[in-house]
Amino acid sequence: MQRALQSVTPEMLEGNAGVKNLCVGVEATAQQLSSVFERYGIQKMDALGHVFDPNHHQVVTEIDAPDKAPGTVVQVLQTGYVDPRSLAA
Repeated sequence: MQRALQSVTPEMLEGNAGVKNLCVGVEATAQQLSSVFERYGIQKMDALGHVFDPNHHQVVTEIDAPDKAPGTVVQVLQTGYVDPRSLAA
């Protein structure tokens, strides 16, 4: 949903009630989903800057980042979510 909202330019919104209404609907849906996640304890994963963990991250490509240790996540393409209760086992 965030990608959909990010893809809308100010020019697309200007004078286009259909696009504005669509964005309002997507934002409302994202808010409701976030509320449900919060209610059930599902949390966003904060991967940026952390060491890559194949149990929790999916890698698309490796990027050279001389100022970071090898294996450090330097870019997040899609936010992941986790239920902390599933990690307790």
